[in-house]
Amino acid sequence: MSEKKARQSQVSPPMNRVMTAVILAVLTASLPVFLFGSLAIQMKEDMHLSTSRIGIATSLYFGASTLTSVLAGGLVARRLSSTAGLRLATTLGALSLLGMSATQNFAQLGVSLVLGGLSYALTHPSANQLVAYHIDASRLGTAMAAKQSSVMGAVLLGGAAVPAFGVTIGWRWAFLCFLLFPIGALILTPTQNSEAEDLTLQRKKPDISLRPIMIMALAGGLAAGASGNLGAFLVASSVDEGISVSTAGILQMAGSLSSIIARLYIGVRSDRSEKNPMRTLSTLMGTGAIGYLLLSLSGNSLGIVTIGTILAYGAGWGWAGLFHATVVQKNMSAPGWATGITQTGVYAGAVIGPLGFGLLAETLSYSAAWASAATLVLSAAFCIEFSRRLFDREAEIPRNIRQETNRTAQAGDAAGL
Repeated sequence: MSEKKARQSQVSPPMNRVMTAVILAVLTASLPVFLFGSLAIQMKEDMHLSTSRIGIATSLYFGASTLTSVLAGGLVARRLSSTAGLRLATTLGALSLLGMSATQNFAQLGVSLVLGGLSYALTHPSANQLVAYHIDASRLGTAMAAKQSSVMGAVLLGGAAVPAFGVTIGWRWAFLCFLLFPIGALILTPTQNSEAEDLTLQRKKPDISLRPIMIMALAGGLAAGASGNLGAFLVASSVDEGISVSTAGILQMAGSLSSIIARLYIGVRSDRSEKNPMRTLSTLMGTGAIGYLLLSLSGNSLGIVTIGTILAYGAGWGWAGLFHATVVQKNMSAPGWATGITQTGVYAGAVIGPLGFGLLAETLSYSAAWASAATLVLSAAFCIEFSRRLFDREAEIPRNIRQETNRTAQAGDAAGL
């Protein structure tokens, strides 16, 4: 039975159940680091953490994700399967949240965040492969948009945890209460693979378009190197320009919401459009570059900062869902493995980008740092276009082979008449 027939004949769990499991799993993997970032002030006082140690602990999370992403994607594609991978990732995320709630010193904190990073590295390949084999292809863009919007949802939940837990009953309760998410994810994750995925797992070497995927990984790293600065530095740079702290906080929240709305809208539109999604990706990144450029030229103008924030968040960070959908769509025989490769680039950019941004802001200015972010995301747009051409070229090769085969057959028929 072919993969296509297997995919059609397999009775999958309800789409809502699969997507709820995916969203809860992504929230579980994302929350350890975002809760830590939001509650760092309270945790710093209780555990006597220095600012540098907070930065090191955060780097441990993303470093673990970066170093294990390709391995995680390969395991999901060739050994674990999407369902087993998602359950393992969710379990690691739950252990991370539990460890964070009980941590007493820097060493325990570091171990808990490494577990969270491992969970994050394994969650995306598993979730993408699960979506690829259980969600209809006509809804792939919407599904990936919802999945990636949950990452921004974790950012918002981290912010909400400060008034809800940090300044009331204590920061430890935040990590404990959010353990409801992995429990829900484990309950809802399907227990069996689809027939099409079982066929894929039987292959010794899945078919993957390596060259264009590597370019997409580079594009993801460049774009993430720019977008990661929004959460880390937008408030600080706005205040540096003379905007009040409360207004800067509102800008941050508005930007996060615009990114969620943009991801969902772009995902739904991509499912209804015949346009090549990679062209949309490059357009989004190019538009995002305008947003970063406005932030670099804003001076003390609240209006320019607001427009720049919406464009940078909405377009410059709204590409994530469509990016994942494209990776899966272009590599349906090994979506988990392809995701592992591209996420390595994204994680590396998320680690390196803010380090470079902070150095530029400290030595030169925030204006120069935001201009560098614009350059990064614009470079990412060019990489996406280059990758698109490589994919198109690969698609032409089988077509040319078929045409040559048909011509040979027709010539043989003519000679036999």
